Amino acid sequence: MKVINGDFGKKQESSLREKLEYVFEELASDDPGNFIVLVEDNSGEMKTATDLPFTDVLYFIEMLKLTMLLDTGGSTNETVH
Repeated sequence: MKVINGDFGKKQESSLREKLEYVFEELASDDPGNFIVLVEDNSGEMKTATDLPFTDVLYFIEMLKLTMLLDTGGSTNETVH
C-alpha cells in the first residue's frame, strides 16, 4: 500500500474529481499493484472501488481503523504501512 503524504486541509473547496486527479498524478502509470479508493458521499456513507478480494478490503479497513485509534498524534504517522 502506498500512502501519499500531503496537506489535505480544506484551504479551498475541491471537487472529488480534482482530488482523485491529484492522487493519480502522484502515481507512476507503470507501478505494479492493486488499488482501493474510499470515498465518503454527502450522506456520510463510505463507497469503495477496488480490484482486491473482499476479505483483503475488510482487512485494510480494519487496519486503518486500528491505526487511527492508536495514533499518538505525532507529525508523522509511522504506523501506516
